[in-house]
Amino acid sequence: LVQPDAAQTLFEPADAVAVDESLWLEVKIVSQFTTEGPNASYSSQLLSGISQDLTKLASDPQILHAAFLVIMFVASDEIASHDLRIWEERCLTKGLPLAAPSKRSLPITNRLGNALLHAALFPVPHF
Repeated sequence: LVQPDAAQTLFEPADAVAVDESLWLEVKIVSQFTTEGPNASYSSQLLSGISQDLTKLASDPQILHAAFLVIMFVASDEIASHDLRIWEERCLTKGLPLAAPSKRSLPITNRLGNALLHAALFPVPHF
């Protein structure tokens, strides 16, 4: 990002971007299965901690544009859709700011029981 105090110095990057042209992208990755088998903390990884990140993105006055990317490695599209819908409902119930997501699913070589990569990108509006 452009740093006003570094302007016209050796420390000013030539490719710096203005803060109003930048995007803060928060990424969370959750796997239904791990090398030990079913991920015992899958639900808690998906449901907890994320609300703090959303609140931070929505309320930080220096972050003008933000998005939240949830990447899920799961057994099926039905599981991804179901679990993500529950996550969205919990966020909205808590009053967390989420705009309509862009979603994409891709089959992957079955790894440990995970046969699908499901990605959902949520724009995060300011409070």
